[in-house]
Amino acid sequence: MLALRKVRVLIVAALVVAAAGLAASCSGGGDSGTPRGTPVVTGVPGEVQAAVRQMTDRYNAKDIAGFLSFYTDNGLDARYHMTRDEAALIMPSFIGVVPVTIFRFVRTLPNGDTADVSVQSVTGKVASEESLTLVKQADGWKIDGYQRFA
Repeated sequence: MLALRKVRVLIVAALVVAAAGLAASCSGGGDSGTPRGTPVVTGVPGEVQAAVRQMTDRYNAKDIAGFLSFYTDNGLDARYHMTRDEAALIMPSFIGVVPVTIFRFVRTLPNGDTADVSVQSVTGKVASEESLTLVKQADGWKIDGYQRFA
């Protein structure tokens, strides 16, 4: 089982590395790393989007502990099919190797202590849309569910 998870992680890492050039070519924007014209969102939707941006910043900075702090155990399993301990061991080999750039938030739907977010991003040369479910905990919004679209 652990071997299968490692293979999945290596496949994800290979896709990330293969996609490196697109992030550089598509990441036009201001100093914040967000595309020009990205609207500023306030209130709970703004908090949720800020958490996703901060998680992405931690990924790009190769900050394993900071990155993992934005996930619940369920969220890690949904996105990477790993436990927190496995992620801490395996992720240093690929995290931040190819930067992720958030292109835009398609929708942000808060509902009490949960929120659903669809975000378009670019990792290297690979553009994707992902759907994240976040839950509000005492220390902030955490990713608890994940689905990737093409």
